[in-house]
Amino acid sequence: MENTFWDSNLFQTLVLIITIGTTVGIALWQFHAHKRRELQNAVAILILQIKDIEKNIEYIFSEGLINGIIQEVPMHYSTIIFEENQWNRYAHTIVGYISQESFEK
Repeated sequence: MENTFWDSNLFQTLVLIITIGTTVGIALWQFHAHKRRELQNAVAILILQIKDIEKNIEYIFSEGLINGIIQEVPMHYSTIIFEENQWNRYAHTIVGYISQESFEK
């Protein structure tokens, strides 16, 4: 009985190792891609909230203060500066990727 390479235990072991290696590689790639998307989404949400806060503060300064005196009606109808602090939700995702200078800004 002739045993060829294709029927040998060595070939089957190599196929198994390649299959496991490929599976682990794909799983790691998907994990890192998910983390990268999560980071991009968190940054986008924080940037949008910062821009919205800046816009709301500008409105309060332009409409709510006249000659240094708070105007009650424009302040009453102004939007809330922010409803939910997104930084508390996404800080753990972003803090390792930004410099001290960027954090202070």
